[in-house]
Amino acid sequence: MKRKLPWGSVFLALAFAGWLASNLPPWPEGWITAVIRAFFDGSLAGALADWFAVTALFRKPAGLPFPHTDLLVRRKAELAQALPRFLTGFLEPAHLHPLLRELDYATALETHWDSAALSRWLGEPVAAGWANQALTGAARLLHDDLARRRPDLLDPVTGLIKKRAGWKGLFVGRDTVDELFEGLLAELEAVHDDPRHPVRPLLLQALSDSLVRWSDPPPWGTTAEARRAFNLQAADAVIRLWVATGAAEKLAASLTFVLQKTDARELSERIRMAVGEDLQAIRVNGALVGGLAGVLLQTATSLILGR
Repeated sequence: MKRKLPWGSVFLALAFAGWLASNLPPWPEGWITAVIRAFFDGSLAGALADWFAVTALFRKPAGLPFPHTDLLVRRKAELAQALPRFLTGFLEPAHLHPLLRELDYATALETHWDSAALSRWLGEPVAAGWANQALTGAARLLHDDLARRRPDLLDPVTGLIKKRAGWKGLFVGRDTVDELFEGLLAELEAVHDDPRHPVRPLLLQALSDSLVRWSDPPPWGTTAEARRAFNLQAADAVIRLWVATGAAEKLAASLTFVLQKTDARELSERIRMAVGEDLQAIRVNGALVGGLAGVLLQTATSLILGR
């Protein structure tokens, strides 16, 4: 992978060079010189402050034992508890339901079962054997589909979480979301393979409740309207399954376990690498905003004090 230029360090070096040059003679005294010096004074202060703040998250700046530094390593235990809960918060029904209602369940099912069988199953009472088979098949279907789409989903899901998370998205990277997918795949695999998996009874009960509530299922695939009605009812059934089994909480527990077993320094470094571009942008902004603040303060000083 091509190494990207560390723009935060570049702007810090430029701010230092500008500050040094603007304070060395010969410079004619005057308003323009004062503004240039004020810009580089502010830029250097802003660049240094943001370098310190960003570095303090991941290690000790310059190796010095300042207080409240190396935060991710020192607070790893709290992070391992909080981050999974934060990530799986996006898997709660309020966030999932609108997305689930946009999926085409009819087409997905038709790739695995023929239309005649689907029409018959939807119209028959739920039997324990059928429910078990349906659950096993659904677990395999979801596992295989998610495993196949996982590389394509990582970037958009990471971007969505970071976009909605605000400043907290700083701690969310592609690797973290990938571990979330890994936990979900492992649980689906376990549900498929283990008839005595503790989640299976909850899933079976939720599946039975969902299918019992299925309202007058139409002959499979007869009209576009019938398919839309099926997709909406399927989305409601899926969300009931999700809530009944506490899937979000189980994923959070799985990810918490993974993070707790990860070395604190390794975890800190992985987060730093995942959000490196954002960190560089923060440092660039610090240099630019600091410089502009210096100019504004110098201008205000000149207007108020006449110097």
